[in-house]
Amino acid sequence: MNTRQAGIRCEDKMNRILKSTLVAGLPALVVLGVGSGTSLGQTWDGGGSDNNWSTGLNWVGDIVPGSAANATFNATGIANPTNDVDTTRSIAGVTYANPTGTYVTDLGANTLTVTGSLSAGNSATIGTATIQGTGTLQLNNIAIGSFGTGSVTMTGITVDASNLGTVTVGQGFHSAGGNGTLDLSGATIDGGTLDVDILSVALGRFSDGTMNLGSTSNLTTLTVNNTLNIGAGGGTGRFGFATPVAVGPYAIGTYVMPSGIAVKVGTSLASRGNIILATSDGGGVGTSNLILSGGTFESYLDTLTVAGGTANGGGTAILDLSTTSIVGGTLDINNLSVGNGRFSNGTLKLTSASGLTTVKVNTALNMALEGTGRIGDSANLMPSNIAWTIGTATNRASVTVGASAGGWSSNGLLVLSGGSMDARISTLQVGTGGSNNGSAAGTLDMRSTPLIGNGLDVTTMSVGTGRNDNGKVYLGTGTANVGTTTIGTTDVGSAGLLELYGTVFKVNTLMTINGLGTGGRINSRVQGVSAGLDIANSASLTITSSALVSTNEGLNIVFANNPLSALGVGTGAAGDNVYWGLRWAGNHTAALTAMLRGADNILNNADDLLRWNASALSGAFNSSAVSIFYDAGFGTPERPLNMTYIGFYTAIPEPTSLGLVGLAGIGLLRRRRA
Repeated sequence: MNTRQAGIRCEDKMNRILKSTLVAGLPALVVLGVGSGTSLGQTWDGGGSDNNWSTGLNWVGDIVPGSAANATFNATGIANPTNDVDTTRSIAGVTYANPTGTYVTDLGANTLTVTGSLSAGNSATIGTATIQGTGTLQLNNIAIGSFGTGSVTMTGITVDASNLGTVTVGQGFHSAGGNGTLDLSGATIDGGTLDVDILSVALGRFSDGTMNLGSTSNLTTLTVNNTLNIGAGGGTGRFGFATPVAVGPYAIGTYVMPSGIAVKVGTSLASRGNIILATSDGGGVGTSNLILSGGTFESYLDTLTVAGGTANGGGTAILDLSTTSIVGGTLDINNLSVGNGRFSNGTLKLTSASGLTTVKVNTALNMALEGTGRIGDSANLMPSNIAWTIGTATNRASVTVGASAGGWSSNGLLVLSGGSMDARISTLQVGTGGSNNGSAAGTLDMRSTPLIGNGLDVTTMSVGTGRNDNGKVYLGTGTANVGTTTIGTTDVGSAGLLELYGTVFKVNTLMTINGLGTGGRINSRVQGVSAGLDIANSASLTITSSALVSTNEGLNIVFANNPLSALGVGTGAAGDNVYWGLRWAGNHTAALTAMLRGADNILNNADDLLRWNASALSGAFNSSAVSIFYDAGFGTPERPLNMTYIGFYTAIPEPTSLGLVGLAGIGLLRRRRA
């Protein structure tokens, strides 16, 4: 018998019964029978002679809650009350809102099905409960610590969580923070499956949430059909269990997931889910990790955000997939953001152990937009030989690596190794947007990744285009097709670098290389096959930096290898090809010569904006062969009509049968470059 069963409490109970009897004019026995009826909302008062749910006197109004009712435990004046689910039953909801003590709900060996929500400490209340026994708890929705303080510990029982709607552990908003804890470490997960539509651990400003699965959890499958939020909107979220020993880079007490779990987010490409880790709603600072260990990761994602921020707060998050096998070897994501927002710091860990072979980003890739973003292993290198696809045939994506938009600094790094890149991009920004109060640093390194299919197809490309910004882009073999490109800016301290390793970089509208201080620079390496800037006749090439030979600003062309399959330097005859490091449709010899000689019309002076180095050429080829020249051409792929080159003619082993058509090229300027 609990403490509320004696004295005046029992007296009050009897008085109510007698009064009811007199008013109704019914025998007392009939009135007592009402205690087994139903009500839409019943509150436990513990007034019966036992602790059983089936005893009407234990409920306010002496009515046992039925299947459509919500059972509330608010413990007013009852210290550490215990309640026993003495029969298998179904109920619409269970609410714990006890300001002091802990409710203990004992299932015994029975099954309690909650068709609505299991709640504790919501809406400015405090709720603490332990659910124990050997029975089964079937759940639909869970809300713990939503704008209040709640804690639920499940021990000994079996939890059927195979068809959950919404689970929220810790939720807040602006000044109304929530603190929630759901401890499943002592429970058995029925079938080892946790299947939920929306799972949120610390959702909203000032929220604090912990979902403890325990290190020995029998959980084998975690499926989130819609959205997984951990520390989203300015909260501190913990999911998994606190490791008792240091694990790799993670200190004692870091929450990691139990090993060997099959994690799935989203259900299909037609029904995508979301993962949001540690973001800010404008004031709160989100903190969370999702650290998987072994097992598998299957995803169909609309949005993956690893740390986001706003004007007054940012998030810090790690998503670690480094030891987890990625199902199908594919990450297919519409919007991928890592360190996207002011003060944010995000890391997406991937290694070759994950079996990742394909990454698809369909709409937006944002790394370090006013934050710090890293993708890859501990050295921030992507696993090798991954096939990247950015954008789709019907939708160009946007890509940002290191950008500042309001006076805040950022640092983004994306380094690819091998594999391939096939991209359709609307705007590509790397190290852009800096101002007096902040700078952007961004590096996109694809020098060892061939450009295939559409190559790098970009409408607008900006590299190092803000005050104190530092942007670097390295491209490998293949074709980049770009409308407007800006490298560096006239702002103080800007530094933009575009480095081409055997890349044919098609300029369709405008190429601008400019800057002060470290300025803007393009380094183009010709590695046995013609490559470099390939400029349309209608496009413009503008170099306006304060180019200094010592810093190699402007445009630098390096002929790093002899031309492949060439007998020697040609004469421009019909059978010859051209080995070039720059090609510009139309006759632009005067413009290129002016860039070569600078404003003072003197070679090798500080104001030169264009230079080349052919010292690596050997044998039948030598550096003196390189020149600026116009070629009328033959309308063939090797010799299109009406082109200006920096390079030289080559004689091929087996000349094509085109016939002699006279002199095809006019050498206008030859010079030796050491």
